Amino acid sequence: MEHIDHAFYKQVMKGDKKENQSARDKKELEIVAWHEAGHAIATKKYTTDAVTKVTIASSTSGAGGVTFKNPDEMSLYSKSYIEGTIKSLYAGRIAEKLLLKSSDEITIGAREDIKQATNLIKEYITTFGMDDDIGMLNLQTLVGSFHDDIIINQAKELAKKLYNETEKELEKDIKIIQKVAETLLKNETINEKELEEILNSYNYLSK
Repeated sequence: MEHIDHAFYKQVMKGDKKENQSARDKKELEIVAWHEAGHAIATKKYTTDAVTKVTIASSTSGAGGVTFKNPDEMSLYSKSYIEGTIKSLYAGRIAEKLLLKSSDEITIGAREDIKQATNLIKEYITTFGMDDDIGMLNLQTLVGSFHDDIIINQAKELAKKLYNETEKELEKDIKIIQKVAETLLKNETINEKELEEILNSYNYLSK
């Protein structure tokens, strides 16, 4: 398990686990715990992916924590699955906002989440033919850049829609997010079995 844990930090968090975790600011740890709790719960809510591990331990790469997902090994990803994945990426920022109760206090912790979500949204609109307004067009094959504004506007609309839906739904789950975050603050890391035990105690997985 020690070797597996070491490999986990190398591959997923792009560094080594910091030895002195106790030196971290308590408020920072709380924000990271809520952020990762948001990812974990939303992944369970919106996708069929496994959440094999959630941790707030930081690494030498600067990563403050991570929710490690094992994507469902399907050959064809559905529209609802892609939307759910985007929602799970937005959920970390939303959980931070629920904790801090202000958009002005949110942190830069979601930068990689935003990047991944933006890439998915771009593919959703330009390549997958899933946007209702654009329809069955691959915009990347069209000549010129006249469609850039269209892509940006559609991307903004989709991002706003999915973010708002996720925020509205996670507001109802704030007690569960808090419980997962508190468990992370106590134990630093939880596995999928432990996460599911918490969710089952709120009948969350049966909703």
